[in-house]
Amino acid sequence: MTDLVEQLARLSDEQRGAVLREAKAERQRRIQAAINRVRQTALAGLSGRKAARVIEDAARQRRRIWRDADARLLVEQQLREDLGSLDDLPGFERSRQLFKA
Repeated sequence: MTDLVEQLARLSDEQRGAVLREAKAERQRRIQAAINRVRQTALAGLSGRKAARVIEDAARQRRRIWRDADARLLVEQQLREDLGSLDDLPGFERSRQLFKA
């Protein structure tokens, strides 16, 4: 991590901005791929609306929609496997939009 910080510190503002934009776009691609993978595997039998709620609940460690703790943990585990951190996972409506994209 220190090497990465050093490399970023040596870039001009313009170059650093370009790198950050690329990183943000890549993160969004990974989020979309992870959400669609979970939707097609662990949540295949659920409606889009319910699947989006389950993904949001799993990312935020809540039990609103899907009371099955093992299944919810599986969804969370798959998302963490693909993404690492779930802090920036989109909410319910955006997750539903990503199913179609």
